[in-house]
Amino acid sequence: MEFFLVLVALAGAGVVYFARRADHATLAAEPDPVQATRALGLGAWSGQDPIAEISDSRLAIAAAALAFLQLQDSPPGDCHARIAPHLSRCLDLDPAPALQALLIGDWLVAQCDSPDTALSQLTWRLYALEGAASLPPLFRVLRGSLSGNLLSVRQRDALETVSQIYDPG
Repeated sequence: MEFFLVLVALAGAGVVYFARRADHATLAAEPDPVQATRALGLGAWSGQDPIAEISDSRLAIAAAALAFLQLQDSPPGDCHARIAPHLSRCLDLDPAPALQALLIGDWLVAQCDSPDTALSQLTWRLYALEGAASLPPLFRVLRGSLSGNLLSVRQRDALETVSQIYDPG
């Protein structure tokens, strides 16, 4: 009987040990925006307004595309998979940096109150970085990520806002 109790206790300890290891492995596998920022060669964030600190238009485009897809009535769960190929092709990025830009883009969008606010701020930042030359690559990525889906009302409103930013007159 004592042997049986020891055996059950060891089995319980083994389950707890392996469950903790699996949890740590999951945490280690979760992407980290700070590491992605370093991998892309971007400077450290100062802790102020992260969108105002963007210095690479490709990052702004990636984040804007994520915010735009989140404006759909039912945002797709595979946003990264839908946008990454278009980032790679339209912005001449390798697949790994494209995914890292999307990871940072997720974090940037999360720093704003809503995807609408994020898209507006990111578009203003993109315009400040490259002017009107940044509009065609942005629209190529947005168009490619839609993949035939109809625009939601919020997405149409967002496109109107983007066009006003690029053509204030």
